[in-house]
Amino acid sequence: MSETDQKTESTVTITVGSEAIEVSLHPDYNYCAANRLGNAYIRPAVRAGIPKGMAYPRSDCWAKVKPYPVHCKNRPSYLKFKIGERQVYLHRFIMECWRGIEPASTVVRHLDGNHLNNALENLAYGTVQENVNDTFSHIGNYAEGERNAMAVLTENNIPEIRRLYAEGKTPTEIAKNYPSITPEAIGIAARRKSWRHVQ
Repeated sequence: MSETDQKTESTVTITVGSEAIEVSLHPDYNYCAANRLGNAYIRPAVRAGIPKGMAYPRSDCWAKVKPYPVHCKNRPSYLKFKIGERQVYLHRFIMECWRGIEPASTVVRHLDGNHLNNALENLAYGTVQENVNDTFSHIGNYAEGERNAMAVLTENNIPEIRRLYAEGKTPTEIAKNYPSITPEAIGIAARRKSWRHVQ
């Protein structure tokens, strides 16, 4: 089954201001929707005159959501917004509207590497490994190597580590030359599972 077949699109046309916009409603929140360009829309809650403790009804008018960036350490920013008290990622919300809800273990990939480009054509559900592969295919979007604030090794260390490993030295033996580095980290670098950009 293709990704476009996974959900029967419940598209409707809404009006925001004087503009008619085709959107797909969210499966869990029928007062929230998204268009194909990566924008979210909501029918705001009507609070005036409603007794405390009662659920707020929703306006008949639609408003465009203004997402805010979330800055993740060592990673590019993502966009989030609130549905009630719940914070949601815009990219996942777009996919849930158009492709249905997937388990939390399924990630949403940004195919061009730009985490601020949430157009539907730039998004796809995938595995964590596929997302990691995407990250490494877009060098410059990932804090790899010395650009990672957690890095202890330097790019100058890597060729020597790989040379010693190729000569038959174990990660434990190599780690003796780098007191602050664990044998596990040495092994990962030696086997090119990290520092892939260093030849």
